[in-house]
Amino acid sequence: MLEIGVTGLNAAQLGLSVAGHNIANVNTPGYSRQSIVQVEQPGQYTGSGFIGRGTSVETVARAYSQFAVAQARDLQSQVSQSSTLAQQLSQITGTLGNETSGIGQALSQFFAGLQTLASTPSDPAVRATVLSDANALVQNMQSVGQQLTQQRADINTSIQSTVSDVNSYASQIADLNNRIASATFSGQAPNDLLDQRDALVQKLAQDVQVSVTTSSDGSVNVFMGSGQSLVVGGSSFAVTTVASSRTPTDLQLAVLNSTGSTVPISDNTVGGGVLGALLSSRDGTLTDTQNALGRIATVLATQVNQQHALGMDAKGAMGGTFFTLGSPAVISDTSNTGTGSVTAVVANATQLTGSDYRVSWTGSQYNVTRLSDNTTTSYATLPQTVDGVTLSVTGSPAAGDSFTVRPTYNAVAGLGVAITDPSQIAAAAPVVAAASVSNLGGAAITQPVVAGPAPNANLQQPVTLTFTGPGTYNVSGTGTGNPAGVAYSSGGTITYNGWSVQISGTPQAGDTFTIGPNTSPGGDNRNVNAIAALQNALVVNGATLSGAYSTLVGNAGAAQQTANLAQQAQQTQLTAAQNTVQSVSGVNLDEEAASLITYQQAYQASAKYIQIADGLFQQLITALG
Repeated sequence: MLEIGVTGLNAAQLGLSVAGHNIANVNTPGYSRQSIVQVEQPGQYTGSGFIGRGTSVETVARAYSQFAVAQARDLQSQVSQSSTLAQQLSQITGTLGNETSGIGQALSQFFAGLQTLASTPSDPAVRATVLSDANALVQNMQSVGQQLTQQRADINTSIQSTVSDVNSYASQIADLNNRIASATFSGQAPNDLLDQRDALVQKLAQDVQVSVTTSSDGSVNVFMGSGQSLVVGGSSFAVTTVASSRTPTDLQLAVLNSTGSTVPISDNTVGGGVLGALLSSRDGTLTDTQNALGRIATVLATQVNQQHALGMDAKGAMGGTFFTLGSPAVISDTSNTGTGSVTAVVANATQLTGSDYRVSWTGSQYNVTRLSDNTTTSYATLPQTVDGVTLSVTGSPAAGDSFTVRPTYNAVAGLGVAITDPSQIAAAAPVVAAASVSNLGGAAITQPVVAGPAPNANLQQPVTLTFTGPGTYNVSGTGTGNPAGVAYSSGGTITYNGWSVQISGTPQAGDTFTIGPNTSPGGDNRNVNAIAALQNALVVNGATLSGAYSTLVGNAGAAQQTANLAQQAQQTQLTAAQNTVQSVSGVNLDEEAASLITYQQAYQASAKYIQIADGLFQQLITALG
């Protein structure tokens, strides 16, 4: 009887202790409710059958659902990824502003100034305003470019910090694996250590997508994303960062091999979490935004420069470069072994796609891959022009060598206004046409239109068109020959020396028309009209400059909205999963209060039973005495 009573006391005491432990940890994150598992003691055989010998506590079990915890862990990775992505995209959209402010407004103001100059080409104040507007546009674009570059640097810093956290969690999990395996050897589960390990795995899942398997000794193996080992038993495997072989200013993930060397791994290995979002936002939307902004700057500068070069400034000099521009970047892969190098030149800015490219030499051909859609085109030799970019090679690349070409990435950083004197704005056309005052016919000539992209060497060479009759004319002064008997058609285009004119009407024999240098450029607006017309020209892959910027802003905004919606949906699912985990593993104070009363009464009953056994024993001793 005493033995039975003692087992009851012990069981009740353990129950009280476990209930108290639950109550103490009601607010402890990751804590799983515990309870004792009682079993009856094997009975003792007597002639009257087996008589029970009390109870024992077999183990202290924790309330735990592996499925619910795994589901919450996976959703945590998704929520962390979408929320981090939304945060990064929010910074991008905040930097870009909207279609009517920032760069969009500066573009409109620049072209509005050109239109005003076309109305009053001789006004020095208006010329100064155009130059000021051009500088304001450059400053706006450079400011946005610098902020995007700073965001890229911040992301790289965050990648380093997150990788450090991942390694710390993995190391702590491995240490707990060792302690849990040792404790499990005794045959009992170390519940508090298991909770601590689950909490660390949950934290790890915030940074990267993880999968978990459990070994027979109670330890877990943790793998990142597509299968990269982070923890195997009591060992952890560190992830590190190295400069990307293709874009050294960016960080790439790597692992240490058995020799201690770093081996780069694909960003796709991460799968999700904060680290996955940082990598995807940097290499996805942020890179696309920087390239798209660079494409707008490249098209703006090259188109304005080409037209400006075809004009004449207020002092009679041919127009020079209006905007400076950053050159395409070509990066040799750090693993290259040959002596070859690739150069890139923008041949036609209107054909640019905004994508980066990879040029690889196989030993027999060059493979040019457009990285935006992984479209590959092969060439036996270079130079070749791809999407408006002319690629050339010097030296001798080795088989397997590769080069990253970024046509527009550096454009904004090098964007500037090349002229400082307002009089240098080439508002005028360099040639003018005139009809002889002695002409007798009714024909009239239009002012010349100069063709590009570069001015013809004989552009300002005086040319005379002399009609030999109403249907033919002779040409003199072209510098490339003097055609005679040229057929005339009213309204037809006549082109020499890089300019074009139209003569309409009926001329008479002896009528002459001359095309020569513009000697009074101060009041001429023909070239500035052509520059201003670029505002509505479809020069950015079928869109206007303003339209291309609106698309850029819209794409970034749409990406942010998608990320926000994904975050909201996933957060709802995560909350539901966490509630499921809490319903299984959480501490309910009402239940624990009932358990306290139950175990208290069990303890008192066992103590009363021992008191009865003691009284019977004392009565027996007294009777025997």
